Amino acid sequence: YQQEAADIVLNLCNSGSGLRYSKLKPFGMLFGEYMNDRSLYLKAMLVNVAYDISNKEKKIDWPSDILDRNDENGKKARESWRNLTVDNKWSNKYFADAIGMKLRNIALTDKSVTDIATLVKNNEEILALCEHNRWNIQQLLLGYSPCDEQLDKIIALRDKNGEDDLNVKREYLEWKSQVMNGSFDIQTLGDIKKDVKKCELRIHPNICDYSHMDSVDSNSKKYDKALNDAIPQILKLVDRYSNLND
Repeated sequence: YQQEAADIVLNLCNSGSGLRYSKLKPFGMLFGEYMNDRSLYLKAMLVNVAYDISNKEKKIDWPSDILDRNDENGKKARESWRNLTVDNKWSNKYFADAIGMKLRNIALTDKSVTDIATLVKNNEEILALCEHNRWNIQQLLLGYSPCDEQLDKIIALRDKNGEDDLNVKREYLEWKSQVMNGSFDIQTLGDIKKDVKKCELRIHPNICDYSHMDSVDSNSKKYDKALNDAIPQILKLVDRYSNLND
């Protein structure tokens, strides 16, 4: 693993010094990896754009041409990508890497449809479930853990009463003090969901069954559907096709 590029591994592989390094394959880089082109990177960058659009932040819109370095939305997309955390970059890359698998599987059950946008729309619910299950594994790979039973109930109360509810915050700090053997100030505590993800416990409350999301984060299911709905646009911009037969 190299933090950004795969140059060291590729130089060894192409050194011409016999078979010792000839089968080395770079992987895990943020900007250069096992693919022969930049398509995965570009798709991951556009997944980030799709998330921004679905979140209604309105900072970025779809580029007209992702390969045009002068495209204004393309510039914004690259800048937004550079500012992402490593976790979020990998989250987008994992999503992009799973696009082909999703399309292959729904195409088997909807054989008469070749238009990707129609295929995705016809299978919106099952794709959303698939995406959440994929995301669960991704978060575990990134080092996050699910809630225990007590924290899960507190997070559900937060979803019901709002992130600023003081009683919920007190319950959370009591739980946190027991688990982490410390004392914490409620005055400096923001959203408990953000706190539990960023602290050393690295717990993500959304790692759960898809149906349970309605209890712990009733607003988040829309992202699974929105990101899947963006697949046709991502493929059109990067791979230049919108039909399975292209």
